[in-house]
Amino acid sequence: MPGFVEFVTSERVKVVIMLALALALCNADRVVMSVAIVPLSLSNGWSKSFAGVVQVHFFLQFELFFMKFVYVEVISSNFKYCF
Repeated sequence: MPGFVEFVTSERVKVVIMLALALALCNADRVVMSVAIVPLSLSNGWSKSFAGVVQVHFFLQFELFFMKFVYVEVISSNFKYCF
């Protein structure tokens, strides 16, 4: 049975840690946009509804961008089942 040191230094744990850091960075980007929309809308004279449209388009672009890469990864991988 492998010990704790072998488990912590395994490739699986390294990948999980890198994935967690990447997800934290992506979520920080969304939070920054949520906060930045207020001064953007004030300086450009946008209404609340238009600021909401800008924010929704940012989030949709953000999600669709990553879905494209997930789709390519699933298609190019040898997995028969994704989930």
